[in-house]
Amino acid sequence: MYTSYQSIYSQANKQRTHHTYQVDVRKVRRFIVTALIVLSLFIACGSIVQAWTQDKDDTRSLYKEVIVMNGDTLWGIAKEYLPAGMDIRDFVNEIANHNGIQGRYLMSGEIIEVPIYDKDSK
Repeated sequence: MYTSYQSIYSQANKQRTHHTYQVDVRKVRRFIVTALIVLSLFIACGSIVQAWTQDKDDTRSLYKEVIVMNGDTLWGIAKEYLPAGMDIRDFVNEIANHNGIQGRYLMSGEIIEVPIYDKDSK
């Protein structure tokens, strides 16, 4: 009698372990699939947001750092790096806005960034 009890118990235990393993595998697969879907959604949304925030009309790809020397003015620096076909007043305003310049005076030794629009600019 002890032997038959032991054999029934061991078979029931094996089936239960196998069933539990299948359930765990299903949970792991479901978790992996869900994680991949969420990750792909984050990547897709990030790409969409990045595409929306890019300015399509902006051909500028870099800025040039300029060290302000004694006697330099924003107008003079803008005139030196002025792109063809652009009004100097608009360019001066763009430089001032980008660098956070409030007044009309520049400090000697200050470094400002000037946008470069074309390859022929200095």
